[in-house]
Amino acid sequence: MNLSLPSAASKTGPQILVLADDLTGALESGAAFAHRGIKGAVTILNTHWAGEPVLVIDTETRHVSEDEAEIRIGQLAKAANARLIYKKTDSTLRGNIRAELHALSQRGPVLYVPAYPQLGRTLHDGCLHVHGIPVEETAFAQDPLYPVRNGNIAALLAGTSNITICPDNTQAGIEALARNWIEAGGIAAGPSAFLHAAADVLAPSSQQPEFPTVRRALLVSGSLHVRSKEQIAAASKTLGSWNWTVLCSPKEPQGDGLAFAARFGQEAKRAFESDQFDTIIVFGGDTAFSLLTAMKIDALEPLGEVLPGVPVSLLPNKKTLITKAGGFGPPELLFQLHERLSHEQR
Repeated sequence: MNLSLPSAASKTGPQILVLADDLTGALESGAAFAHRGIKGAVTILNTHWAGEPVLVIDTETRHVSEDEAEIRIGQLAKAANARLIYKKTDSTLRGNIRAELHALSQRGPVLYVPAYPQLGRTLHDGCLHVHGIPVEETAFAQDPLYPVRNGNIAALLAGTSNITICPDNTQAGIEALARNWIEAGGIAAGPSAFLHAAADVLAPSSQQPEFPTVRRALLVSGSLHVRSKEQIAAASKTLGSWNWTVLCSPKEPQGDGLAFAARFGQEAKRAFESDQFDTIIVFGGDTAFSLLTAMKIDALEPLGEVLPGVPVSLLPNKKTLITKAGGFGPPELLFQLHERLSHEQR
């Protein structure tokens, strides 16, 4: 069977629909395909489809009620009319995973693949570990909006049916599952490892993308995770020499966390528009969403991943957006970004 996607999808909808519960996850998903030259778009809370094979929707269901998440996922999956549906879940089990997978299981069998081995997310005895540590013993247990208390996948999905949990922790095994999904169609779920595997199956010989040069960047961090703080601290003495400016939120949200994120998004918008920045780098999904909401942007063009879990996208004004969820990446991540994107060697 020919597994390649044509240049255009069907007349009624995309061939691959990805539903992600926050913006950083949606941009990761779009980047997985764009990195292999498979065209797609990332939209926020809408099913507008411009004819590309891949449509990724940021459903913004991370922090809503279970009932609302279930209804919204069911409606978007039906409206988009895709042959292949992927529910992109958080790699550390945050969000309304049970409700969202239950909604999709009403449409057909769901294959759930929780591992993301490249980022250290693996299953042991049915429980999610992060770099070998049970997820409930990591900083994700103190997430201010969605703390993770139990990494047992079966317990997470208690009361559901028509969902198969895959325990595979290897990229080769995940790629085999992705190949079967592409051949047979249907519904799968998990973090971005599965989508990278699917893109590799569809376009194994594609060239690596060329990313825009970053000359003057605004780094916006709304994440309270210790990993993001470490990354900024490690590069703090060097950022000025790169012509990068940092805007960090206060240590603790003031009042309601989501309302605070919205205010911080407005502040980030003003900062980005106040100087000649060509790039904005955002740590944290809620911060990225609030920034784009403030800028009245609801669709982006994914370009690829410059580092694992760090997608690069184009804004409508053709400036560059780089995003990262707060909780992953090595302490030297900003140095790696600068090395990849400054293009000083060219």
